[in-house]
Amino acid sequence: MLRLIEKALSKETIAYLASLQAQIDDPLLSFQQKTELADRLWDNKSGSRPGKAAFKEVKDRLTEMCVGHGLCNYCEHNEASDIEHIAPKSLFPELAFVWTNYILACKLCNTGYKLDAMYVFPNENDSASLKVERGTIPPHNKIAFLQPRLEEPMEFMELSICKVAEVAQDFEFSPCLPHAPGTHGFEKVKRTLEILAMNEKRSLHHLRANEFRNYVARLKTYVAVKKAANFQDINDSTTIDPQADPSKDFEAEKRRILEVLLQDIVTASHPTIWQEMIRQQARMPTIQALFAQAPELIEATVR
Repeated sequence: MLRLIEKALSKETIAYLASLQAQIDDPLLSFQQKTELADRLWDNKSGSRPGKAAFKEVKDRLTEMCVGHGLCNYCEHNEASDIEHIAPKSLFPELAFVWTNYILACKLCNTGYKLDAMYVFPNENDSASLKVERGTIPPHNKIAFLQPRLEEPMEFMELSICKVAEVAQDFEFSPCLPHAPGTHGFEKVKRTLEILAMNEKRSLHHLRANEFRNYVARLKTYVAVKKAANFQDINDSTTIDPQADPSKDFEAEKRRILEVLLQDIVTASHPTIWQEMIRQQARMPTIQALFAQAPELIEATVR
C-alpha cells in the first residue's frame, strides 16, 4: 500500500460535495438519521445532472491518483472499480462526502472484505483499538486504519521480499520500526491488515512473488539496454516491439526503448514491491548493483 499523489477537484465539484455533506451534518438529526441520509444521498449521487458531472470528476481524479494504472489501491492487483470510503459512511456519516475520505478499490476489497468494518482508538493516543459495530456511534473519530490519502503507509509497514543473502520471504506485510508492539502505529497496521486480509489471501502471496521476479527482470533488461553499444545489443536484450530501428539514430532509439521500459515499470501491478526493492536494496546485493547502474530509475519512480 502506498500514499496517493493528490489531484485537485474543481471548485464546482468541491461545492457540490459540501452541499451534500451539509445536509447530513444538520445538528437536528440523530446519528441514525444521519447514516440513513448518507446512504440515500450516496445511492442517488449521480441521479441529477450536477451529481453525475461531479462524481464523474471524482472518479476520474481518483483513477489518476491510483498507485498503478487503474489498480486497486489496497490489493494492487484487481481493477479499481469502486469509490470506497476509507472511514465507512455507516459509522462516520460526517465523512460521507469528504473528498479525502475517498479511494478507488476493487469490488473484492471493497465489498468482499472491508465493507463497513472498522476499529477506532477510544482516545487520541491509545495503543489498543476497539471494533465499532454497525449502528453504534464511534467513541472517537481516530480510526485504527492506514489512510493512503493522508499518510504514507510505507512509514508504518513493510512488505517482506527478502531477509538476508537474497533469500525470498513470504511477501507478507508487517509493521516496521518505530512501530513496535504496543504502539499506536503497530495497532493501525494490525487492524488494516486484518480488515483487508492482506496477508490471509494466499493467492496474493503468489502474485506478489511473481511480480517481484518480473520487476527484477525489468530492472535487468533496463540496465542491459542502457549498456548496449549497438543496435544488436539492444535487440538482444529486450523483446519490445517495435525493436530498435537501425535506420534511425542509435542514441535516440536507445532512449525510446529505455522510456518504454520505464513506463512498463511505472504501470505494472503491485507497485509497492518496486518501492520495497528500492528501500530494501541493501539487503539484496544483486539488485543494489543494478540500481547503482541505473540510478535514474530510482529518481523517476520513488514516491
